[in-house]
Amino acid sequence: AIEIEVKANIDYEMEIAESAKDWITEAKTRALTTYKHALTIATNEEVEKREGEIYFKSGDKVETVKIYQEGAEAIIVLSQKEYIVSDTGETISVDIRSNIEYSVQMPDVDWITDEPNTRGMSSHTLRYTI
Repeated sequence: AIEIEVKANIDYEMEIAESAKDWITEAKTRALTTYKHALTIATNEEVEKREGEIYFKSGDKVETVKIYQEGAEAIIVLSQKEYIVSDTGETISVDIRSNIEYSVQMPDVDWITDEPNTRGMSSHTLRYTI
């Protein structure tokens, strides 16, 4: 959360750029004075940094505040890293959470096969028959 304090001797309005409205919002609170705006900056889960602008306007006068936010660290998280499979074999599901593109490198063996995804399955759940 950030606060922007404005000193002005004229009436003005604040406007958040259309491209940033989904991640910068004005917090509504009674504790703020007339010239303080509490803004909530959402967590950036993307790897890329982002920037947005907030405009304070009065007639033809405009002041711009720029907000710059770092990108998140690139992550690949597996819900489980090891699977114990019985001697009769089975199908396992590998759940992956990621904010970057990834690929799967399979070992060069004939006893592990990639299972095709079904319609109801998430694109981040991979199935293998052992």
